[in-house]
Amino acid sequence: QRIHLDSPAHHEGLGCTGDYRIGANIAALAFGETRLARADLFRTTLLLRQQKKMFHTSYELCFVLMMQEYLERTGEKRFAESCYDAIRIVFEHFRSMTGPEGLISQAENYLFIDWAVDGDIIYHHPPADRGTAAMTALWYGALQAMEKIALLIDMPHDAEQFHQLAHTVRQAFNHLLWDPVQ
Repeated sequence: QRIHLDSPAHHEGLGCTGDYRIGANIAALAFGETRLARADLFRTTLLLRQQKKMFHTSYELCFVLMMQEYLERTGEKRFAESCYDAIRIVFEHFRSMTGPEGLISQAENYLFIDWAVDGDIIYHHPPADRGTAAMTALWYGALQAMEKIALLIDMPHDAEQFHQLAHTVRQAFNHLLWDPVQ
């Protein structure tokens, strides 16, 4: 399989975990089916091993979240172990995009957020400064997922590292990006 059929009119090349995650959840909840999700996760692992990142940085985080959802459904510890190096690749990539304030503020421009348009800003590929809040929130969720995956495969040191960084990210997000008055 070289393309993912996400609609009759739109076919994605492999590595589109934003779409894969939705399809995986539908297939699992509607039919109890997890085989396509497993294949997508494995192929994405191979892609990350080869390229060390994905075209849409947000899809790296979708990969982590999808992996954690898949593992909650299947409990496949050996599969998690076989793909764990890709989780670490995503972790290191996102740590490199974290600014001194603890937010994802040094990200590349390929931050797929939505198909929305705001004036001359297209959120399919917004500038990094427009993606900080969305990417930081996704990063926080992915860190929580990484912690669960690390615990599943008996990596308590990694789990603690992910937990501590998630706490730091949450504090930075709430302090710098949250306005309770609005």
